[in-house]
Amino acid sequence: EMFLFEGRLYKMTLTPSETKRPFIRFMSESFEYFYPSLWKEEAPEVLQKNLHDGLLKFFKKQSAHVLNPRVNHWSEVMKLYPKSVTYRNQKSRWGSCSSNGTVNLNWKLACFDQSIQDYVIIHELAHLEHQNHSKRFWALVYKHYPNYKEISKNLNKQAFHVDCFLTKSELYDVNPGF
Repeated sequence: EMFLFEGRLYKMTLTPSETKRPFIRFMSESFEYFYPSLWKEEAPEVLQKNLHDGLLKFFKKQSAHVLNPRVNHWSEVMKLYPKSVTYRNQKSRWGSCSSNGTVNLNWKLACFDQSIQDYVIIHELAHLEHQNHSKRFWALVYKHYPNYKEISKNLNKQAFHVDCFLTKSELYDVNPGF
């Protein structure tokens, strides 16, 4: 299976190991997912859930390492500083900004390339100054990211790459007639 991380597709290899916890090692074009060999003794659906949960945990943890430097960079550039930054598993949003100054980012942003990460971060930091989508808000986004409309379209086109992190398909929840 192929997984997107920081804008690059990586092939995943599953390898049973004698460890008690799963871990992942990245190589240039792939990553190896080592999982406890005891998991193979479980029912197939339990093995699948364990593998999925381990992968999810790893990617969630990596998101802060990838996105924190980008938030710090754009905060300095824009001179807009959030009170805190949290990473969430939002189903329908890539980010949000609360009225108290907390920026929430979807951890799955770490899967996309830096241009997409930057667009969402700039968008949410701009909400620290404008808590709406007014002309002044979009002017601020444009000032720091003139091609934001193109990047926003790219995000929408590439969003399917992170569907592998869903615990179940959302297709039928959204379109029950299928």
